[in-house]
Amino acid sequence: MCARRQQKVQTGSHFEPKPVPPPLLNKCDWEIDPSELDFLTSNVIGKGSFGEILRTGWRGTPVAVKRILPLLSDDRLVIVDHLKLGDFGLRPIRRSPAQIIIKQTKEEAHKNVSSPIIKTESCPDLREELQGGEGEEEKTMSFMRGDLLSRTGKLVKGMAKTEPAWLKAMKESPPATFPRIGKLQTIILPEDVYVQKFFQKHPDSKHEDAIKFVGFNPPPARVFGQRVIELKKQGVNEEEAMAVADMEYRLEKKGKKKAYSRLKQIAKLQGKKPPPNPYPSAIKEIQAEERKYVRERFFNPEIRKIVQKLKEDQALERQERMRGNEP
Repeated sequence: MCARRQQKVQTGSHFEPKPVPPPLLNKCDWEIDPSELDFLTSNVIGKGSFGEILRTGWRGTPVAVKRILPLLSDDRLVIVDHLKLGDFGLRPIRRSPAQIIIKQTKEEAHKNVSSPIIKTESCPDLREELQGGEGEEEKTMSFMRGDLLSRTGKLVKGMAKTEPAWLKAMKESPPATFPRIGKLQTIILPEDVYVQKFFQKHPDSKHEDAIKFVGFNPPPARVFGQRVIELKKQGVNEEEAMAVADMEYRLEKKGKKKAYSRLKQIAKLQGKKPPPNPYPSAIKEIQAEERKYVRERFFNPEIRKIVQKLKEDQALERQERMRGNEP
């Protein structure tokens, strides 16, 4: 009766503390003293919301130690959850078996689970780090990989974020995903073939006809290609369509020259200075913008110093060449 009175009655509440049974020992589990781990030569190979993963040695064997944060080391649920991770293993490091030591908290001696090679799907990030060798640079296990659903799931599972209200609904009906191709395909327009033929016929158009990125008018080569496609849709064969489009381009170019010559004649009759060309070439536009900088090289003292320094360097190079050629 006395023993029955001392026994606690469980009410079935979720908030009632329940005893946590110790994990069952497998054939590959044993007790490891943290003092046997060589943390002097350890390096961090992974970080996360739980803590960090270290590469170290235990009795001459390379191992990975998962060290939980001090804030989480007293949490019973975290300890139980991490004890379940003893099921996965890693590939060999330099042809030697790689063990994974799961729980090593604070400075006390805890039960550590060491597991030989079983499977590698559970920890691909850690597996890649351990396969690289000891000379690899430190990398961080990023939770930002994947889409919004996978990233949020990782944060919630690592207890770094509270579970949002939409997570369960999105898991039941995940958003559509589009497969990614390794190499991006080049965008090809229908008139690209005729644009290349236009430049073969008029190579000067590349530097004479200006291409304004902020403008709405397409360049002449693009107009030529679109005109050829338009004529082909009307039943004209390709050779005749290209000849018609080329004739229209030449007529437009001659019309611009005649229009400017007419403006100069009118200005001459009126006794005025001829106006600037309303259709300047791209080369002349660039020259007009750079004309003031060309004059500065003769009068700006800072530029004169730079020019003088370049001349001195060239003179030194000539002297060194002359010395090198001497027998």
